[in-house]
Formats: sequence, structure tokens, C-alpha cells
Amino acid sequence: MSATEQNVRTDRADFTGALERLRKASADFAARWHEWAAGQPQEARCERHGVQRRLDEDASLRRSWADREMRLAHEPCAKCAAEDAIRARSDELRLAGVLDENVLHARFDNFQCRTATDESNLAAARRFAERLRGFIVMLGPVGTGKTHLAVAIMRAVAARSRFTTHGRLLRALRETYRDDRAEDPVRAFSAVRLFVLDEVGMSAGGRDELPLVHDILSARHEARKPTVLTTNLDEDGFRAAVGERMHDRLSQSGVAKLWFAGESMRSRFRKDYHGT
Repeated sequence: MSATEQNVRTDRADFTGALERLRKASADFAARWHEWAAGQPQEARCERHGVQRRLDEDASLRRSWADREMRLAHEPCAKCAAEDAIRARSDELRLAGVLDENVLHARFDNFQCRTATDESNLAAARRFAERLRGFIVMLGPVGTGKTHLAVAIMRAVAARSRFTTHGRLLRALRETYRDDRAEDPVRAFSAVRLFVLDEVGMSAGGRDELPLVHDILSARHEARKPTVLTTNLDEDGFRAAVGERMHDRLSQSGVAKLWFAGESMRSRFRKDYHGT
């Protein structure tokens, strides 16, 4: 046997021996932990929700082994986990352009249906979020839940998404006139997987407005990318805001046109706004 082969055999034996010692040490530690844990509380109460959380043996052993000290770890509170997930998604929505804190909380399960029409609109928004294709247009007076459902769609899907208002979109375009390093809104909003354009037609107007909206919506129509449009305008006003050609294209790519009615619901949420 050569010296090299002998060294390899020795190294292998050393490794096997070290592995066996580690396995034995781990088994001995686990036995001591179980003996110690048997005398400890098997549940821990969530201080926020009062829910009893069961002991997680695997997590406890991993933590104890890492700290070289007996530790207890309990299963997470399901309610805490759900709230943490909502907060994390809210942070993502802020980055995606949802800057209005009054709708950042929007989900399907907290949309308040006042009429059968509201229930129908909610169902249509859910279907759109599940299928994620084509255009969905929401028309109606202010404060009737259009933006709520638009943000709820964003929250429900995992697709990369962006949200902006018609006014912010126009300001973003005009920023490119002054700064050639500014984000090109046509390129940015055409490329994103899911796009929400809120308050269509609500802007100061300008010669560059209609071509901007048309270019983005046309690109998304041609690429068959899911798009949500909301507007406070009536049908004729909406047609003028998006242009006759784009309005005609929506008859092909539009999966739903939802009509909202009734008085604004915002006065109902005055306490939430003031935190009282």
C-alpha cells in the first residue's frame, strides 16, 4: 500500500470516528433534554392573542444544541403568523406603489358588501385574481370600493405588480423631461406582470396624457398582461380618457367591467383614520 493510500485510509477512519462521536453526543444530549423537558410547561400562552402554543420538540432541540443549554421553543401563534404575513405583504405593496395608507389594509375578506352588486363585484375581483388575465375595469362614484378591490387583487396574487394613479403616472412622465435618468413609465408599467391604474381620467390633462395612457395599455393588451383600471368617470368619460381605439380593444381583452354605485363609504371609517 502506498503512502498516499495509507493517508486516505487514516483520514477516512478519523472522519468516521469523529462522526460517530458526534452522533453519540447528539443522542446523549437529546436524552438529557427530554428528561429535563418532561418537567417543564408543555404549552406557552401568546401574550397578544391568548392562544396556547404547543411545545415544538424539534425546534427546542435545535436551539438547545446550538446554545449548548436547555431551551424550550413553542409552535408559533397562528394569529400572529397571519398578522405578520399581512404586514409583510403591506410592505411589499408600499414598494409597489400603494402609498395611500387608507387602502393599504385592503383584502377581499374585509371588503364591505352593502348590496347584491357589491357581492357580484367582489366575486368578479376574486375570479380575476385567480385567473390573472385580461383587463378588469371598475367604474363608479368616489368611495364605493373600487380601489379597495384593486389593492385586494394585488394582495392576493404573487405576481410582480405595480400600482399608480393617473395623476402620478403623468407626473412620472414629465419627470423624464427634466431628468434623463428618471424611470420611463411606459417601459416600467408595460413590463410589470400585474398593473393597477387608479383614478383613470383624474389628472390635470395635457397633450402628452392620452398617448401615455394609450402606449401603456396598448403594450399590455398586446402582451396579454393582466391590468386593473379604476375610474370615477361614466362610460363616455372613460372612453375619452383611454381613447376610442383603446376602448374598442378592451372589448377583446376585457374580462369584466364592474359598476359601483351608492354613497361614499369613507365616512364609516372615520374612527379608523383617526385611530380612535
